[in-house]
Amino acid sequence: MADNVERIVGPRVTEEEIRAHRARYMMPTLLFVVAAVLLIVSIFLPYWQLTLNAPQYPKGLTIEAYLNRLMAMWPRSTG
Repeated sequence: MADNVERIVGPRVTEEEIRAHRARYMMPTLLFVVAAVLLIVSIFLPYWQLTLNAPQYPKGLTIEAYLNRLMAMWPRSTG
């Protein structure tokens, strides 16, 4: 069983090697944490935006697509 795990994951690294090259072994963890934070932040930002200019929408219509909802925004009339 240990041979199969070592073949998939790779050989164990000694503590001395980890201490000698700490940045090399911490970089993947740091990148995964940054990616996770960016994914969480992206939940609150629009993924897509569409602006329609048509006779039905003389002042335009903007639609924003979020992860869990669509938002339509009409410009306020000034008159």
